[in-house]
Formats: sequence, structure tokens, C-alpha cells
Amino acid sequence: MNRTQGEELQGTTYVVEVAQVGGGSDAPQLARELGARAVRRARLFYLQGLDRAQVEALAGEVLADAVSERWRVAAAEAPPELEPGWTYLDVTLHPGVTDAEAETLLAVLGARGLAGVRAATGRRYYVAGLDAARLAERA
Repeated sequence: MNRTQGEELQGTTYVVEVAQVGGGSDAPQLARELGARAVRRARLFYLQGLDRAQVEALAGEVLADAVSERWRVAAAEAPPELEPGWTYLDVTLHPGVTDAEAETLLAVLGARGLAGVRAATGRRYYVAGLDAARLAERA
């Protein structure tokens, strides 16, 4: 996770999940490629060094488009709630790989006077019609 200071931060890591209303225009194509019934995608933003209220404000003001996207905040260790028949796969960058999206987010936070924050990004794929083991094989 990128961070703005050299010290280790304590506290909860939150994840903001941002998804397009309707799952995205390429969701049907992705489902066909995987052999699944349906696919939904979401962008993930992992944040440490902020309280939940700050994370929720950031989600609504900066991370999501109020018209075309929906968002939710959870503790990073909490698995997402799944509908029956759905599974999910989170994809993040390997340690040491530049996370340009997180670096941009840290710059925005710095401009808002929020220092000492760690950030990382990823993607979450919700898939219907494949079990978790089969999804991992295809990923």
C-alpha cells in the first residue's frame, strides 16, 4: 500500500467499492468469455489512516460519480455480501508495482490537508454461475 510517510500506520483499513450502475457495458462480453451467467465489476480503493466518516465523505465526493456509480465502504478484512450463486475475485497489484491511481488519490488527499494516509487500488469481479475454484482457474 502506498503511504505518504515513512512510519507504519495503525488502525482500520477500509475498502471503498465503486461500481457502475448496471455492471458496465462490457459485462456481458466478459461473462461469455468466462462461461459465466453474469459478471459485475467494481473498482476498489484501500485506505488506512482515515476514520470511516472521512472515507465515506471521500467516496461520495471524489471516488464515485453520483449519477453513474454506486459505492459502499467496509472494513478491508470483511468479505462482501453475496447473492446466492455469486462468487467474487479481488485483483490487486503485486507489491512494488507502481499504483498510479493510488498515487493520484494521495495527491488529492494531500491537497485536502489529509496527510499520513496509505492507499492502494484494485478490482473486484462478481461472477454468477462459476464456483470460486473454477473462477480462480480461469483468472
